Amino acid sequence: MNANTIPVATWAIIEMTKDPSLLAALRKEVEPTYITDPATGRRTIDLQALAALPLLQSVYTEIMRMRISLNVTREVVRPLEVEGYTLAAGTLLQAPTELSHYKESVWGVEGHPATEFWAERHVKYVGGVAAFEVRGRPTDFFPYGEFFLLL
Repeated sequence: MNANTIPVATWAIIEMTKDPSLLAALRKEVEPTYITDPATGRRTIDLQALAALPLLQSVYTEIMRMRISLNVTREVVRPLEVEGYTLAAGTLLQAPTELSHYKESVWGVEGHPATEFWAERHVKYVGGVAAFEVRGRPTDFFPYGEFFLLL
């Protein structure tokens, strides 16, 4: 189990409790993923369909952006000069995710600042159809530590 599972689930419950319309929208989005076995009448969930739901993916991503905090650590592999400072090979660097995850110029949208949870921040509508999207932000979103320095 991923170490983020419990915090993400807890924050999702908190956000849905704070916004009943979000809970209703998620229930509506999830409902078609239920499958009823004709022989037993048992209901299960189509996990592939569930994982592809745009609003659910957006809520998950927004929680990871805002609520999961870590310092990404990398080692300098060759001497590097940054802003007048020389970093020797072997130096450990840390980058706190909050610096990028709360950057207004990247995440802020009119009416929805980067410091606010917005369930639809990662939903894009194309021809009236919702799609999940986090494109264009590969250097500003790394909740799993996918921060690579080309040093």
